[in-house]
Amino acid sequence: MFESTERIALTGIAGGGKTVFLSSLIAQLCEFDSAELTLKNHASIHNFRELPIDKGRWKKFKFDTYRECLARGIWPEKTVASAKYICEYSRSDWDNSLHWRRFCKQRLEFFDFPGERISDAAIAAYRDYTDWSEHILQHFSEHHEYQSHLQTYLNSLKSDEAGNSARIIQNYKLFMANLILNYKPLVSPSTFLLSPQGKVTRTASAQTLATSQICGLSQHNEFAPVPREVLIQNPYILEQLQKAYTSYRETIALPLFKEILRANTLIILIDIPSLLAGGVDRYNDNRQILLDLFETLRSDSFIGKLIKQFTRFFSGGLKRVAFVATKIDMLDKDDIENGRLRGLLKLMTQRAKRSLPDIDFKWFACSACNSTRTSDKPHHLVGKLALNNPAQEWIEYPVPQLPEVWPNNWDYNDYPFYSILPDAPKNMQIPPNQLGLDRIFDYITGGD
Repeated sequence: MFESTERIALTGIAGGGKTVFLSSLIAQLCEFDSAELTLKNHASIHNFRELPIDKGRWKKFKFDTYRECLARGIWPEKTVASAKYICEYSRSDWDNSLHWRRFCKQRLEFFDFPGERISDAAIAAYRDYTDWSEHILQHFSEHHEYQSHLQTYLNSLKSDEAGNSARIIQNYKLFMANLILNYKPLVSPSTFLLSPQGKVTRTASAQTLATSQICGLSQHNEFAPVPREVLIQNPYILEQLQKAYTSYRETIALPLFKEILRANTLIILIDIPSLLAGGVDRYNDNRQILLDLFETLRSDSFIGKLIKQFTRFFSGGLKRVAFVATKIDMLDKDDIENGRLRGLLKLMTQRAKRSLPDIDFKWFACSACNSTRTSDKPHHLVGKLALNNPAQEWIEYPVPQLPEVWPNNWDYNDYPFYSILPDAPKNMQIPPNQLGLDRIFDYITGGD
């Protein structure tokens, strides 16, 4: 039997809708006869089946649960823990012979990971805690937007608190809390922003965040970067931090990047309405996360070289990257047809593309669960507004027009996009109505 395998890593920037995207795509495939999915060569999907994932590190993507949420008219909760989904299928355009088709299968391994974990790249790269510590402090010191917050932390290490590991960690937590509140993307270890179980840090005061969050695997297994001269004077603290760092690296950072580097295809979902609604700081934050990810994928970058030393036996060879503008059902139809949406997506991602010149890139736009209707009124849509709409009625509402290019500056809610509820069939046999998933599927499976 001939069987090919495609390993697909999927992440989202600014709440790009990973859960709904993957849930809808799986629904289209497993219920293909009821789906409106037009594939290349008018191909059809046959013999689809879900495969078990290996017991161990990753949880299974809860497709059935998420599909049921959509049928009930609610959006699934944001998935923030990494998860896997594996399936296989055959496709009608692989060969005209029904006999041959029976022996042709493609296996798809989806790895869904949160963008927040990208900041752990340096932890995956450095085996030694002191090397990581020196690297991350140097990185902070070289960037103006981090310097003022960093100086407060470094000053605390010059006091009597330098010999108290609990105070060192608490002061570093306060430093990271201020980074979060000021839209700075490099929060490492990432468990301060996103717990090992996937609990997201909520907006709060810096002091509250510093008290409630962890920077390691648990409250009793935390670490923070400390200058080498302080560590030399306090060897018992070095031993404690090295132990916590090694546990974190082996449990969270290394396994994640091994999976990412195994992928043949990388899908990055970008919610442009949310970036516009959130203001320029949110845009800068999320674009930097994107650039950081591609820095780790570059074989000629310093971090990329280090990571590959530890993951070379797991590398599958990246072939293609799909940048996907999601939730296009929230946009004025004219902004999609006149190319504004695609233009904004390309402007945001062009620098990332240039960092991997030998990889194939394509840009897409989609709505995995199309939940609005067009209106006769210009720049308006009709949908079930999520707020102040207890009866979940269909309401006509205005939609901001997209800018021609990303503005020099804009404030929170200068582009007031409304939140809407999903409109998916209650009959679970019928997949959600979608826009654009067919072209993406053709591309990520090597068919386009």
